[in-house]
Amino acid sequence: NTYRDKEQQFSIAHEQYLQLQTLASLDVAVAASKDVQLARVGTLTSYFHTLLTYISDLKGLDLTKRAEQQIIIQQILDDLNVQKSIVDTAQDHVTLDAASTQFSEKQTPLLSTAYMTLALSKIATMQYAIDQLRIISTQLRADLDQRSIDASKKTEKQRGFDELQRTMDAADIVM
Repeated sequence: NTYRDKEQQFSIAHEQYLQLQTLASLDVAVAASKDVQLARVGTLTSYFHTLLTYISDLKGLDLTKRAEQQIIIQQILDDLNVQKSIVDTAQDHVTLDAASTQFSEKQTPLLSTAYMTLALSKIATMQYAIDQLRIISTQLRADLDQRSIDASKKTEKQRGFDELQRTMDAADIVM
């Protein structure tokens, strides 16, 4: 079952408990609550493991920013493991309600970290492209300097290189 399926099963079990108010329906709702919370933690754990792997392999990302983001993501993974342990050991609706409330309070930092990681990936991709462009530009300039071409063509190509350099410098400032 997927997380969404378990969420739907919990909603149904919760509604049945509210209508019937029996111990049996409470037990079903508690079990469904536990299942959905474990599925949520599992899904998020997989997602943040993926982000951690992705950012670790990302080319063009400043090493300090990478290390800082890796620490933040690892802390989230540690917190998710603690959350999983709490839900795993919970036996009643009071403990599960408290775990759910505690988890809800962490949603903003989870979202912020995910969005920051994705933003850093975009920045790193741009930086990597600019770095590659600089390498190619340097190689082309060296090749141009070695060729014997007339002065007007060389001046034209030099203006192109100068414009390219200004564009790369402007992109560096923005990033």
